[in-house]
Amino acid sequence: MNRQNGLTLIELLITLTLLSILIGSALPGWNGLIARSRLAAGSNEIIGLIMQARAEGVGKAPVLICASGTDCGEFGTSSGLVAVLDLNDNRRFDYGDKEIGRVLFDPDTQLRWRSFRNQPHLRLDTRGTVYHQNGHFMLCRGMHGQKVIVSWIGKLRSERHPPNC
Repeated sequence: MNRQNGLTLIELLITLTLLSILIGSALPGWNGLIARSRLAAGSNEIIGLIMQARAEGVGKAPVLICASGTDCGEFGTSSGLVAVLDLNDNRRFDYGDKEIGRVLFDPDTQLRWRSFRNQPHLRLDTRGTVYHQNGHFMLCRGMHGQKVIVSWIGKLRSERHPPNC
């Protein structure tokens, strides 16, 4: 008896069809996972920028963390943050101030800052505290959101949140 082992063309087509259906149904879940991972990485970058700004400003000058591309006078929707050593202490990013850090996000990610006192920036004083200026940075990407919360004493934490950008 000469018996051959293998797959027929019909068996191979059925297997490929089932495999493509399974991959197609799992793809939306992967897209959400990728978006949430990017937001978590972005919130970690924001926390890192705030910690770097705190370390740079202690004993030197106040530090402003504000929307990139602005003079720290307003914060609408942005795609990045900048940390500025405010050497003349006028709460603006102008001539003579020193940029000490920057975080930029891709165009699909939106960033907003909301504070209790409606300040257009986060300000760290020369002791590294926020002087009762609590608020949060909200990162939004599609249907996903991540919040970086700054407490009134300057403690930082991050949490997943529905987007409200």
